[in-house]
Amino acid sequence: MQATRHLIVAISIATIVAMQHGETRSVWQSIPGAGLLKDMTFNTIDRVNNAIDGTIDTLFYSTGAKDKIDECLDCPKDPDTKRNVSEIIRSRGFVAEEYDVVTFDGYILTIQRIVNPLVDPSYKPKMKPVIMQHGLMSSSVDWVINSLKVRPTKFPNEEARSEDISNDENVDDINQGIGDTQEHPNSLGFYLANKGYDVFLANSRGNLYGQRSTEYNSWEPKFWDFTFDEQIKYDLPAIIEFIQKLTNHKKVAYVGHSQGTAMIFGLLSDKPEYADIVEPVVALAPVAYVDHCTSPAKYFAVYTPVFQHINLWFATSNVAVKYLGPIVCGPRVVRRDICANLLFLATGFNLEELDDDRISAYLAHMPSGTSIKNIAHYGQEIISGRFAHFDHGAIANLEYYGQTTPPDYDLSKIRSKSLVLFVADNDWLASPKDVARLRSELTVEPFAVYNISEYMPKWNHIDFVYGKHAGELINTRVFDVMEKFKSFD
Repeated sequence: MQATRHLIVAISIATIVAMQHGETRSVWQSIPGAGLLKDMTFNTIDRVNNAIDGTIDTLFYSTGAKDKIDECLDCPKDPDTKRNVSEIIRSRGFVAEEYDVVTFDGYILTIQRIVNPLVDPSYKPKMKPVIMQHGLMSSSVDWVINSLKVRPTKFPNEEARSEDISNDENVDDINQGIGDTQEHPNSLGFYLANKGYDVFLANSRGNLYGQRSTEYNSWEPKFWDFTFDEQIKYDLPAIIEFIQKLTNHKKVAYVGHSQGTAMIFGLLSDKPEYADIVEPVVALAPVAYVDHCTSPAKYFAVYTPVFQHINLWFATSNVAVKYLGPIVCGPRVVRRDICANLLFLATGFNLEELDDDRISAYLAHMPSGTSIKNIAHYGQEIISGRFAHFDHGAIANLEYYGQTTPPDYDLSKIRSKSLVLFVADNDWLASPKDVARLRSELTVEPFAVYNISEYMPKWNHIDFVYGKHAGELINTRVFDVMEKFKSFD
C-alpha cells in the first residue's frame, strides 16, 4: 500500500508538471497499465485541491479575513510583483545590463549587472567584479527585491565611505528599527553597487532566467536532467570566465546564499585552483552537509527513491511563481499568519524580520524553479549524510565515476584563505551541527565567521537576504570583508 501511495504521488507530480507543458497524454502513454492509475491520480488531485480550498475557506472565515476584503479592495499593489530583475534594478534608478552566458554543455544563463550611473567614469576600470549566487529554487531577484528606498549614490565619496566602514559600532541601531535605508539598504546588490563594486547577479540552470539551451527545449525531459553537480561543473565556471573576460579582471569576489555556497564549495573542492581566482568567498547560510537540517522539508527525502525510479527529471515552479503569491497572499487571507508560514516552513521562524507587507512580491518570484533531480540530490544528501556527487546507482556510477559509489566533494582540498561564513543558530537548513562539520573538514581556517544569532537570536535561513535588518547585520559586514580583499589586477 505504501509503495502504491508513493507511485501515485510520483505520477501526480508527473501529471501536474506535464500539464504545464501540454504533455499530459505522452506522460500517461509512457506508463504501462496507467489507465486505472490515471483515474486514481486525478481523483487524488481533485481531493487535494478540495482540501486546499476548504482549508483556505476555513482560514478565510475563522481569521476574520472576510471582513477585511472590502478594506483591501483599494490596497496598493506592490509593483515588484510584476517586474523582472532588470526592471526592479531600473526602478531604483540604477542601470541594468543583461548578458547570456552559454555553458560548455549548452545551457543559456541570463545574468544581470547592476550599474551605478553615479560612479566616476575614471574609476570604473578599477571596480572589482562581484558574483552573487542565489540559493535553491530562487533567482537573482534575491539580491535586489528587499530594498525599496535605495537610490544610486555618487562614488567615490570618501566621506560616506569613512562613515560606513565600521560595522560593530552601530549594532545598537539595530534595535531602533532602522531597517531598509539609503545608508544600509537591505539588498546586498545595491549596497555593493553604491560602494564601488561591479555587481553581477548570477542565475543557475532551471530557474526563470536559466530555461534555455542550445541542445534542448525546456519542455524536453532531457533539459531537466541535472543537479547541482552540473551547476558546479558547468554553470559557475562559465559565469566566472565570462565576467573575467568582460571586465578584464583576473580575480572576482563571490557571495553565495544557501545552494550558492554549496556550488562554490563544490567548485573549490573539485578544482582547488579557483582559490586563486575567487577572492573573497562569502558564504551566507553555508550549505554542504544537510543531514542535520531541522526543516520539515527534509521529510521529502523519503520520496527520493520514487523520483529516481521514474524517468521524470523535469519540473519547474512556474505555477507557484505565477499563482501562489497573488492567490494566497492577496486580500482573501491574512498574509502575516499564512504567507509568512509558507516561507518559514522550510527556513525557520522569525516573524519579526519578515516584511509582511511585501510577501506577495517575494512569493511572486520564488520559488523560481529547479529540476526534480536536483531536489532528489538533496534527498540523497539527507539520507546518506554526505556532500557527494549524484548517486545514479551502482552500475551507472561505474560509467559516470569509474566506481560504484559517487565521490564526495572533498572539502579538505579547499585552499582558499578568504572564506567568510555567516551563520545562525535558528537556521533550519544550514544547521549549526552541519556547519560545524563543514568547518571541521576544512584544512584552512575561515578568514572570519559571523554568528548573527549573537544579535538576532531568531535569525533564520532566509533572513540573510530577506531580513528587515539585513542591511545592518549582513551587508555592512560583507562590505567590510570586500574592502579587506580589494585588489586591482
